[in-house]
Amino acid sequence: MHEVPDTWEEKRTFILKYWDRFLRVSDEVLPTLSKLYGQDYAASVRYAEPFEIANYGRRPNEDEMKTLFPMLTTSARV
Repeated sequence: MHEVPDTWEEKRTFILKYWDRFLRVSDEVLPTLSKLYGQDYAASVRYAEPFEIANYGRRPNEDEMKTLFPMLTTSARV
C-alpha cells in the first residue's frame, strides 16, 4: 500500500480517483437493480455496491435475502 498518500487531502484525491470504477453501476448490476427498484429508478442510480452470494453452501431465498439485506426493498430507497 505504498501508493496510498499520507495526508488526508491526498488520500481523498486518491480515493476519488479510483473508487468510481468499483462503485459505478455496471451492466451486471443493472438487471438486479431494475428487478428490485423498477427500471426507471434503477436507470437513475449512479453508484451501487455489488455483493455476491458464495456458490457453495446454502443459498438464501428471496425472502431471506430481504431479511439479510433490508436495503434491498423498494421501501429502502434513498
